[in-house]
Amino acid sequence: MKFDDKIGSIQQILTATNVGILRRQAIIKELNLKKSQTVIDIGCGGGHLVEEISMCIGSSGRAIGVDPSEFQIKTAKERCKNLPNVQFLCSNASDINIDKSSCDAVTFTQTLEYIDDVDEALYSAKRLQKPMSIFVNVSTLWDFFGFHGPEKKLNNMGIFSSNDQMALGFLHAALENNMRIPGDFGMVGYDNMPFSKVFYPKLSTINTDLNLLAEAALETLRSMIRNKDYKRTSSTTTLLPVEMVKRRTHTNANKLQNN
Repeated sequence: MKFDDKIGSIQQILTATNVGILRRQAIIKELNLKKSQTVIDIGCGGGHLVEEISMCIGSSGRAIGVDPSEFQIKTAKERCKNLPNVQFLCSNASDINIDKSSCDAVTFTQTLEYIDDVDEALYSAKRLQKPMSIFVNVSTLWDFFGFHGPEKKLNNMGIFSSNDQMALGFLHAALENNMRIPGDFGMVGYDNMPFSKVFYPKLSTINTDLNLLAEAALETLRSMIRNKDYKRTSSTTTLLPVEMVKRRTHTNANKLQNN
């Protein structure tokens, strides 16, 4: 995938949302950090995770952030300017200039998706690790978050959120950072919650017929009751029709009626 400053800005906004906070908490838990450790975050972006790592390892520890983007490194340095145990390097993942076997933990967060030679990046990370050190990687299949519908002109619009609450949280953060929606990118939520049409700009979203959903759930429950041999571990997939509610936040909003 291609990375540029625009994607960097979007990632910094996402990182500041509740979803980003919960993800960092999960990474911190898996890293099992201790005082005085040396920990490196490869693909550190705006430095949010490095900041939290530095507070976990204490003043005698060392938190290192690496990113090839000068834009991201500048932002990260500003964020962590009052943390003396933090160091940032503007470097590719395969050219990190620190001592071999010097890190107690290595982490990548949504980094390998942008690297052509993943094997080389992982080999370089392994070179930095001490014996019995910890490695944590979080990767995202970004295509999953795209909208894949029959109207091709709507598919490459920007961000497709799994619910309206997350979409509005991102929308609020984007507007605070002087980004235009639609304009810089588009957004579609999911659920068509009542607040989605009173927020500004009004959120384009996906509506599900809750009556059909309830009927499908009840029918599944009836089938479970009737079938005495039903196994609790079995699963059922039910597909229900949905519709896109076109308001103001997706790419072609200016051409559409304001619902």
